[in-house]
This record gives sequence, structure tokens and C-alpha cells, in this order.
Amino acid sequence: MGFPDRMFWKQLFFPPEFRLPEPEFSEGQLDLLEELIQLIQPTIIQADELHRSDVRNMAQFLVDLGTGIWRIRNKIGGLKRLPKELKDALYSLESTWESMAEGGVQIVDHVGEVPSGMVPRIVEIRDVEGLEREQVVETLKPTITLKGEVIQVGDVVLGRPAPAGAVSTPKPEEPQEKEELDEPKTTVIEVSKRQKKAPATPPEEDADDGA
Repeated sequence: MGFPDRMFWKQLFFPPEFRLPEPEFSEGQLDLLEELIQLIQPTIIQADELHRSDVRNMAQFLVDLGTGIWRIRNKIGGLKRLPKELKDALYSLESTWESMAEGGVQIVDHVGEVPSGMVPRIVEIRDVEGLEREQVVETLKPTITLKGEVIQVGDVVLGRPAPAGAVSTPKPEEPQEKEELDEPKTTVIEVSKRQKKAPATPPEEDADDGA
């Protein structure tokens, strides 16, 4: 088998005066070189696989770290007052966030965005009053990229304008207990009328007056 002439073809792109002279190898030298290539090829493949494995492990580490930092920032951001110890921890957290960004790691929250394509992944659609357009209203998991390559696809909740005229149904009132019909309630006016209609009873005479 002949020696690969890849360099020879690359030389053709240059003017003749800039081309490197074609190397001259004897048949024995070519065979020896080919044997050396066959010997080191498995090592090269193994090194490439290890490199790819290291890249995957590093990507997973960055995903876990970035997601954890994102969750902590969201929780701390909702607090009104922060103790001094928590402020110091937040400063270290922000420094880590900035260092990751300088290294090419981007953590995207997506809230307020209009999603398009496959990133982020919409896991729930919710009707929200007051919205004028469809947009992300909640991020469950951020999208993380490493030097422009997506290493984690975010999960979000998509909010859409509530249908026009949609009013929340009021809770039905519990029926009050009906009063018993057998015992009607007597008002004060009815009592007074009955007293006027009743004949006056003459006072009883004393037994001594009749004697």
C-alpha cells in the first residue's frame, strides 16, 4: 500500500515556488511507516475516547453546578432582607456565575421570552389573565450552553392570554336551613291584632258582695 498523499494534495493549492518538495521514501521505509501507524492507531483512538468521556463528564458537572446556582439565586432574589452571612454567600455565588460566563457557560432563565424551536422545552401551558401575548411565565429548569452548544435543554411553563370574557365562577353559597312550616313565626303586629279582637273578660265579683 502506498503512503497517504494528503500533504501532496494540499500542496497543489499553493504556487509551485511555495510548494514543499515531495518526500522520497523507499518501499521498505513506506512499509515501516505504515506498520508504525497501525501500532499507534489504537492508542490514538483510546485517547480520543477518553477525551470525549472527559468532555461529557465536565458537561454534566457544569449542568449540575449551573442549575444549582440558578435555583439558589432565584430563592435568594425573593427575599426582602438578607443577613450579612447570606450576603457574603451571595457575593461568592455571583463571582462563580461570572467566572462560568467568562468560561463560555451561559445559563438562560427564559422568563418573559417567546419560545421558538425546540429550546426551551414547553412542559405546561397555562392561561394567565393580563397577558397580551404568549410568553414564558415560569422556568422549571434553565437552558445551559457551553461555548454555544446546548448541554441542557430548559423546561418552562408557557403562559397565554386568558380567553375574552372568561370570569372565574363564584363559589355557590350553601343553602340555608329552611324554617319549619308547621310552626310559623308570629310577629309582634299579629299579636297586637289578636289582642284587639279578643272580647274583654269582665272582672269576677267577690263572693262577699253576693252574700
